[in-house]
Amino acid sequence: DAHHRAEVDRLVEQEEQASFGEECEDATGTIREQQQQIVELENALATESAKNAELQQLSRRFHQMARKLSTM
Repeated sequence: DAHHRAEVDRLVEQEEQASFGEECEDATGTIREQQQQIVELENALATESAKNAELQQLSRRFHQMARKLSTM
């Protein structure tokens, strides 16, 4: 009957909305996790870049000293 069909349609609609809401929550959680990973990777990159710059500076100093010593 029409009343039963309307109730079924309403329940189906509720289920679809709930399922969509769960998918949105899952996607939002995934996005947050990826954003956190990006932040962590950016921090690691900044740390490694700083280490690299320091090592390059030390290398230049070493080569300068080596040249000075070789001319003595």
